[in-house]
Amino acid sequence: IVSRSNCRNSAAGFYTEHLVEKKKFCAERLNGSFGSTGGGFYIADKEGNLSLRGIVSSVKVKPDGYALFTDVASYLPWIQEQIGGTNVQTTLSECGKKAAIDAGRPWPWQGQVYRNDSGSIQRVASVAIISELFLVSPAGVYSSSELRDPSQLSLTFTSHESGQAQVFHSQRIGKIIRHEKFYPESGSNNIALLQLQTPLRFSERLSPICLWRGDPKDLNVNNTNLGRSVDTMNCTLGINYICIDTTSPTTFNSTFYVENEETWYLRGLTTTISQEDQRSSILLLDVARYTGWIENNTVFRTKNLLNNVDCSLPFINDYTFISTRAGEMKCLATLVGPSLMLILASCLENSSVPDLYGASGDQTSQIKQIFIHPSYNGSTRPHNLAIVQLDSPLDTTPFCILFDTSRTGSRLRLLLPTKGPKKYFFDLDERQPCDEGHVCGHCRGIARYSGDPSCRDNFHGSPLFHDFGDGRGVYLRGLLEAGKEDHCEQPELPEVFVDVMFYSGWIRETVLRILA
Repeated sequence: IVSRSNCRNSAAGFYTEHLVEKKKFCAERLNGSFGSTGGGFYIADKEGNLSLRGIVSSVKVKPDGYALFTDVASYLPWIQEQIGGTNVQTTLSECGKKAAIDAGRPWPWQGQVYRNDSGSIQRVASVAIISELFLVSPAGVYSSSELRDPSQLSLTFTSHESGQAQVFHSQRIGKIIRHEKFYPESGSNNIALLQLQTPLRFSERLSPICLWRGDPKDLNVNNTNLGRSVDTMNCTLGINYICIDTTSPTTFNSTFYVENEETWYLRGLTTTISQEDQRSSILLLDVARYTGWIENNTVFRTKNLLNNVDCSLPFINDYTFISTRAGEMKCLATLVGPSLMLILASCLENSSVPDLYGASGDQTSQIKQIFIHPSYNGSTRPHNLAIVQLDSPLDTTPFCILFDTSRTGSRLRLLLPTKGPKKYFFDLDERQPCDEGHVCGHCRGIARYSGDPSCRDNFHGSPLFHDFGDGRGVYLRGLLEAGKEDHCEQPELPEVFVDVMFYSGWIRETVLRILA
């Protein structure tokens, strides 16, 4: 197996398209031929047991060229679903689930931050994994210099085997996001997020804990990491705190977990341990009160591909579009983050970045960067999708992007935005077969004659979304690529949408690159 960069650089014109998504890898010949397409690539362990790693995808005729293999490991969840097994990846990335077998690591989301102080290694705090890139931590433990440059800090994960704590994994912290209203003097809002330099790879020993998104008063506790004897007491320090009474040993700057219906939630961060008179009393910052702040400052959410501000609230999206410097609208756009938009790549033809703006209602923000899908072709327009990064965020509710594809029971609806408060929604009733990477169908309520506004006006880029009817948000599914205005005289032809979920891997990888 050779590195992706070496493979790509050997013949960029051939390999780049195939290596866009990390579901293929390259290998060079050791002897003989690679065999027919579909032939297996096997790895042997020390005992000689063979494991299937890849299958031949495509080969350059050139004898010294590399071969491309489909990475079978990337498709393990799908394979196991098809044969009736467990979806391993879904299980590992599902929050709040403890591993059934690893007794040496009962809390797979727990990590420890250490400081290297002139060669002296000091424990800083316990932290909790909430996604591949983010952990929740107390805020007051970090110095000003560490907030600017966290390179002296290390994040470790340990397991206890034979009575000894052993580090099995460590990561570098890329950024510390401290609550903007943290006050060291009073200790209020003592919460921070740790953003990692590279994403975690979840396993049975590394997985996220859940955040409670409902009213904290509704969280019924069955068990905690401090034992079943914990009693919740009334606190007099305000709504953002909870008090517990426990006989279990506790430490400063640690985390408190609770179990509800076989799912574990991050409930608190230790703030104060009482003195001589009440040694068992602990004051905790109520993390459930900060779920909104956490989600506003993180990239990935448990069930959504990207973090979206208030994406769990009822849908109130504004009219968003790409405009020129002169204010002329080029196409409709869909906000998927405070400063991120998804648009059709064809919208950007014959345009340059300095001349374009993202707009929502009366707000505008100059476009900072554009990421067009690498396989997009202006003549035939395959892979017609682009990500736009704005120079400053827009104060508008973004769409969610569905990550939990197992969820069913939604209506597919099309939004045709108009300037002003009025919006027009249409149900996609008549689904039809169409090319890979697209969703096709007829929308109920759109008249099929040339005098209809939907036939006269250009609505390219309008969002198609899943509405589950539960008042907890809507999830983007597609962008309108071919609407009625493209075939007014042929009403039997369907509307055609670019399927955003088909490109979820590329979207996710690109956003990670933007953040880096």
